Amino acid sequence: MAKEYEVQINGQPTWYSDQVRRFKMYFAEPENQVNRDTGILLLIAGYGGNANSHVYQKMRRKFADMYNFVTLQCDYLGWQFMQDDQHLAITEQMLRKELSPREFRSLEKDYAGNQQILHGKTFSGKIELRENAQEFNEMGMNQAMDHLMALHILQDILKENGLDYCRDRVYIYGQSHGAYLAYLCNRLAPDLFCGIIDNSAYLFPYYLEHDRQVTKIGEIFSLQKIYHYMMADQEIDREGYDLEYLYRGFDNHARIICYHGIDDEMIPLEEKSSFLDHVNGALLHTISNREVDGKTFKSTGHSLGADMLKVFGMALAELETEKKEKQVTNTFQETKIITSKYIYWIDRIQGVPILYREKYENK
Repeated sequence: MAKEYEVQINGQPTWYSDQVRRFKMYFAEPENQVNRDTGILLLIAGYGGNANSHVYQKMRRKFADMYNFVTLQCDYLGWQFMQDDQHLAITEQMLRKELSPREFRSLEKDYAGNQQILHGKTFSGKIELRENAQEFNEMGMNQAMDHLMALHILQDILKENGLDYCRDRVYIYGQSHGAYLAYLCNRLAPDLFCGIIDNSAYLFPYYLEHDRQVTKIGEIFSLQKIYHYMMADQEIDREGYDLEYLYRGFDNHARIICYHGIDDEMIPLEEKSSFLDHVNGALLHTISNREVDGKTFKSTGHSLGADMLKVFGMALAELETEKKEKQVTNTFQETKIITSKYIYWIDRIQGVPILYREKYENK
């Protein structure tokens, strides 16, 4: 069985706080130990997922042993605010909004005897997230940099232990927001990754423009939790979040295998297809009703109701049979991104890659 490890490291400094952040990274090495054929697989969880969930722990162990990878994940900036299990208490205001005055009075008078009033109702309320300048769902480059810092630390650990790995097998696998962050990681470190497996990545963070709604269906009634994130109220650098802008003219070195549904409600297939048409080495698999088999794919909507283990196996087979047009170096080369507002660059003066930005003045 794969050997598992947990390390706490410093995180990417946020734009809004000078305090040092700490977060945990988790990795597993194959039972047969690391060798020159062993790859590195970075797994990035999206909304509702996290590195400590059963499915991701299983993926780290299984992929390490089955496919000969060192598998890596981390508790990146704001992950705790992206879960589905935030508590929502039903308030009188929520009840009055959905019930008639007569129904409310009946329920108030005898709750146990009149619970049938609640049947089929959905009660909606806003989650109190308690985000702050130190910990918040940033949705962009800061979250991507946490993953790149964790990967850098992992490479150092392998080197310090005299363990060589296969430079041609450094991949990222993400779903939804996790896949979006995979594209950001690749853009910030252009010579690091050999391949990306993308399930339903959007091109711009959906929840910067929409409240997130999570509905939990109960035996009697349903609860709709509304998440409004702090970043949605900030003045942001839109170009720094927009993959279409960031990949414009970008010399992509990574092979990209993308799965996207015809009914994706977060980003239309046409927009995703148009984007990938201009990215070197990208292959789009369109998921229509014909591909929905109830096993690998269960829907044609966002995230495809996908079995993440089965999707990975399919995509990996394609990645490893396709010949790369360009050789990557697996190093953090000098990277500079210029938008109309900022210049972004990565510096390793402190030993680990850290992203900096300054106001851009086009003189």
